[in-house]
Amino acid sequence: SAFRAYKGTEVSIKDPLTQSKILLVLILSMIFLKETVTVNRILGTLIIFLGICLLLWHPERKFSRLSDPGIRWTFLAAFLVSIVTVVDKYALNFFKPGFYVFVVYFFPSIILFLFLGKRVNQVKHLIKHRFLAVLFATILSAAVYYFTILAFSVEDVTLVYPLVQLGTLFTVIGGIIFLKEREHLWQKIIAAFLVVIGSILVGS
Repeated sequence: SAFRAYKGTEVSIKDPLTQSKILLVLILSMIFLKETVTVNRILGTLIIFLGICLLLWHPERKFSRLSDPGIRWTFLAAFLVSIVTVVDKYALNFFKPGFYVFVVYFFPSIILFLFLGKRVNQVKHLIKHRFLAVLFATILSAAVYYFTILAFSVEDVTLVYPLVQLGTLFTVIGGIIFLKEREHLWQKIIAAFLVVIGSILVGS
């Protein structure tokens, strides 16, 4: 669903919009992990909501963007990510961070390999023409996940997770500069900063 969201929604809109997962992580962590909630975390959550509403508000179409497939896939991805985050934190009660990351990456890789089927030629073509990009993306993805899990092992999810989302600012800037996503520029920038500020408050 995350890949469908990227395909159907501009990056500079999609990435801040996924910050709705912070709200879900906050709620699920309270319910299942028994983590405490401070005033700053509640205030930060409200600011994140404000940022998300600003992203959904379209000057020409108002809230009709809720009907866009990319928006729906984005919210579904956010929901699934929030569940995975809580599961990750809970699993660290039984596994060391390094071993847990290995398991999380290894077994899905085996399963995906079994269903490779007719996509072998596509994979070969991708490796042949985009090997460095694939390798770089894989290494970065694994590194981000490992350090996130390492942080989860020593702090509450409701403290660590919002701070991880500060990459939103760089994603929005990248979408504007490199992908030329300039429509409603100030709306995107203001909304992105609201989400980042909210994330900082939640994590303070």
